[in-house]
Amino acid sequence: MAEHYAAIKLLHITCVLLSGVFFVGRGGLMLAGNPLYGHPAVKGVTYLNDSMLLLAGLTLMNITAQFPLTHPWLAMKLLLLVFYILFGLIALRLAEQLRTKLIFLGLALATYLFMISIARGHHPLGIFVTHRLY
Repeated sequence: MAEHYAAIKLLHITCVLLSGVFFVGRGGLMLAGNPLYGHPAVKGVTYLNDSMLLLAGLTLMNITAQFPLTHPWLAMKLLLLVFYILFGLIALRLAEQLRTKLIFLGLALATYLFMISIARGHHPLGIFVTHRLY
């Protein structure tokens, strides 16, 4: 499996980027009042991508033996993933008022970007780090 590390990492990064694109796209469609944002095919593509993202991430954890309980940056990233999903759920499905939708779209996008900064720096403070712990 380790011989496939580069390909799996590329798949993971591609899925991360597509996840952001799909989220912003669905949010834009929702805000425009376009019913496509909730179309089963659109949702299906996003679910498929997010499933591949999760599978690639779990595979990378296994290959590199980096797990949330031993790597604080990974624990933070996974905790923020829960918030990203929750914020996205509120923005795209549960919120009724435009203002609430916009707030939670913004929170989800900020969380997504913060997760990327954590992954890039392998530090739980991501973009806010002022020094390296290790």
